[in-house]
Amino acid sequence: MVSRWGGEEFMLLLPNIDTKVLGIIAERIRMIIEHSFIMAGKEKLSVTVSVGATLAMSKDTAETVIARADALMYKSKASGRNVVAMDF
Repeated sequence: MVSRWGGEEFMLLLPNIDTKVLGIIAERIRMIIEHSFIMAGKEKLSVTVSVGATLAMSKDTAETVIARADALMYKSKASGRNVVAMDF
């Protein structure tokens, strides 16, 4: 499930995956966005994405897992942007 979380932030919920698959998916999304563009007249417009990726643990609430992903996203931005930050 993909959802706009606010502003320029989006959230993906991916059920039944492990850390390896999460890393592969997060990096694939980052690369697809990095290599995508649209043309506005003769100008090529492109963006990058800073990704915070984590797995929900049994002790997590919705708030704790979202807070962890958000902190990781800001870590990704602080690392130079266009990066995937994971906590495992």
